[in-house]
Amino acid sequence: MSSFEELENCFKQNDAMSFLICYLKLLNQNEALELPQSTTKKTLITEWEDILPNTCKGGTATFYSSLSSVWLSLLNQIDDNDTTNVIQRLLTVLEQNKQQTNSIDGGIISSTSTDYEIENIIINNPLPKETIIKNIMDALSQNNALAFLEHYCYLCLIDKSVTLPYKTALDTIEKEFFAIITTYFQAKKTLIKEVSQHYFNLIHRYGIPSTQNIRLSFYKHLKNKHTEKNNDLNSNSRY
Repeated sequence: MSSFEELENCFKQNDAMSFLICYLKLLNQNEALELPQSTTKKTLITEWEDILPNTCKGGTATFYSSLSSVWLSLLNQIDDNDTTNVIQRLLTVLEQNKQQTNSIDGGIISSTSTDYEIENIIINNPLPKETIIKNIMDALSQNNALAFLEHYCYLCLIDKSVTLPYKTALDTIEKEFFAIITTYFQAKKTLIKEVSQHYFNLIHRYGIPSTQNIRLSFYKHLKNKHTEKNNDLNSNSRY
């Protein structure tokens, strides 16, 4: 069972993800707490400040911003049409995200044979940089946000001079990707918002891409997502 003392400790440590896990557990224990209703970052920050218990008032701007980012990312990972035991479903997804983040940070994340295959190809036999750049440009010309991010993450894996945003706020991520795309790829038509939303979900699932392991997790997630999307399209085209 969680307690308000545990919630306050998470608050004092500025640990937004652990705080939200504790908060949802308290809600599951029928404690008198509220959940925010807003889906925009700016309004959400203010709403969290208002509804949190008095012992969790007066926190840093970074804490409330991180809490709001984690919450928005969490909402994007559950099925809106399923209304059964919403709090428990939110809690389950959030705990899984935290476990994955801890495993990656600690370097103990397990990989399937397919994952090892991908990693070995990138390390031992990477695609030529010119090919990756072409793939990025093709994705941009097709307005394919998922493909762009997949190929850009691949580029970051083989070229350390190419960087990914380290920020966790969606509006800042959008600004950074706008700068990246317009500066390096000279693209006028972009899917900045969609690219940023995909990346926002990644960074709150796997963590800030400060290590090669996390960057590799980004790429593998995107590659799998892209493959699933293509399989769905191929399946639908048969009917």
